Amino acid sequence: MKGAGRMKNETTLKQALRSLKKKDLVNLGKNHGIDAPYKLKKEDLVMVLKELLPKKYTEELYYFLPNELMLYSDEFIRVFHTLDHTRLRASLQKAMDDGFITGSLSDSNKDFSPEDVIKLFEVMVKMALGKDIVRLRYLINMGYAFLTPKDNYSTVKLPSELKEVLFRTMKERGDELLDYQSLQSYILSLTNLYGVCSYHQLHKMHKTKKGSSLTLKKARDYVLKFSEKRPFCVATDNYLYSSNLNHEEFKTIVRSTLNRDYYNPTKEELPTYKYRFFGPEAIKIYDELKELFLNHSKTVDPLNEELVSYSEALESKDNDILAAYEKVLNGVMFYAKMGFGLYDFVNILDREFFKFNSLAEMNRAYSLYLDLQKHTRKWPLKGALYSEL
Repeated sequence: MKGAGRMKNETTLKQALRSLKKKDLVNLGKNHGIDAPYKLKKEDLVMVLKELLPKKYTEELYYFLPNELMLYSDEFIRVFHTLDHTRLRASLQKAMDDGFITGSLSDSNKDFSPEDVIKLFEVMVKMALGKDIVRLRYLINMGYAFLTPKDNYSTVKLPSELKEVLFRTMKERGDELLDYQSLQSYILSLTNLYGVCSYHQLHKMHKTKKGSSLTLKKARDYVLKFSEKRPFCVATDNYLYSSNLNHEEFKTIVRSTLNRDYYNPTKEELPTYKYRFFGPEAIKIYDELKELFLNHSKTVDPLNEELVSYSEALESKDNDILAAYEKVLNGVMFYAKMGFGLYDFVNILDREFFKFNSLAEMNRAYSLYLDLQKHTRKWPLKGALYSEL
C-alpha cells in the first residue's frame, strides 16, 4: 500500500471514529448493516464500529490492490478537475523548448528529462481523476480510511489497527505487501531496459535482486492490473513492453529474440532505467543527436515544397512539420535500441525528406548514431546488434 509503511501508528481506529460526527457514524453503521444505528449513542456507535470494521475490512480488501491506496487532499483533486490540461501542457512544452525546465531539473534531479516532466504531469492527472479516487471514496464511505484536517487541507489516514489487519491478511494469503513497491520499480526499469520483458524474466530478476518470494502468477496478475492504469507499459499474456513501442515493434522484438538470453543488469543500472529509455552514456549521445536535428536540419513542407527548420515550424505552428521531427526522433530512438544499422538511419531521414544544413553536420549525425548503438546493445534481449541476430 503506497505510503502505508510511512504512516505513524499514533492514529488508532477508535481515535479516527471519535473524530467523526454522529451523523457520519450513523451512515457508517448503515453501510455495515447495523440495525437502527441512529438509536445508539455516539460512544456506543464508536465501540460497535471499532469491533466490526476490522472484520469487514478483511472481507473487503479485494476492492483495491496492495500498494494502491491513494493519499490525496480534497484540494489536490479539485485542482485537477478545474485545470485546463491542454494549456498547462503547452506551457510546459514551451518551458522545455526554451530550456527553463532542463536547467531547473539538472540542478535538482539528474534522473528526469523535460519529456519526463510532461509524462509525470499526465500521469498525475490520470491518477487524480481515475479509478483510484472511486476506490478511495469507497474506503472512506465504509470507514476504512479517514479524512483528517492537516495544515489547512484534508489528507487521508489509515488507522493503525486496520493497517495491521491488512498486513496480516495479505501475509495469510501468501502475498508480500511491501514487495509490490519494489516490483513496480522492476516493471519500469526492465521495460525500459529490455523494451520487451517476459513475466518469467521479471519474476526471475525480482527474485534474484530482491530475494522476493512473490510467485510468478502474482507478479503477472499485478502487471496486468498495473498496466491498466499506468501509461509506462503494455501487458500481453506473456510479455510486458514499453509504451515507447508500438505493437508492430513489440512483435518484431518477440519474433527476433524469443530464444535469446536476457542481459542481467547491475543494481546500479536498474534505477537509471526506471526513469529513462537509455542508460546515462547513451542519453548524452542521444541528446546531442537530438540537438543536431532540432537546430541543424530541415525537412520539406509538402504543400510549398520548401525546406523548413524546426524553429520555423514552431514559429508558424506547423503541426505537420513538428510531427515529422517527432517521428524521426522517435524512430532514431527505436532504431538505436534495436541495433538497426546506419543504412536504416539514413532511410528514416530520406522517408521524411530530412536534410542537414552542412556535410559536416550530416557526418556528425552519422557518427553519433553509430556511437549511440555501442551503448544500446543491451536491447532487445541483450548482447547483440540487430544485424547479429
